[in-house]
Amino acid sequence: MSARSLRQVTLLTVVLLLGASLGLALSLRVWPVSCPEAEPYQLGRTGRCVWAAWAADAYVVDGDLEQARERVSALGAQAADTVCSLAVGDCATCRGGQAEAGADLAAALGLACPDGVEGAP
Repeated sequence: MSARSLRQVTLLTVVLLLGASLGLALSLRVWPVSCPEAEPYQLGRTGRCVWAAWAADAYVVDGDLEQARERVSALGAQAADTVCSLAVGDCATCRGGQAEAGADLAAALGLACPDGVEGAP
């Protein structure tokens, strides 16, 4: 294989890899991630699955508030923000009255949610 052919193949490979990376990045931003049916929380605007809220809620249902608080803490501020978003009803595709459950969860976890969240501390 000549040096020119090798350069052409290398350039083509780089262009294809960059195109694939860009395509993947755009597809993740444009198409929402769908949650499995077992996961009841999904924020409507972003399509992000709210695994943190689901996991914390499971602990709250079991009466283990300490474990729920640890779960939300371990997952960081985004998890707390998500629970607060659910609490204010900021979710177009939530199933089964999740805004109310979000408010209950926020109150149970002692999260400082924005004003207007019923039951929030």
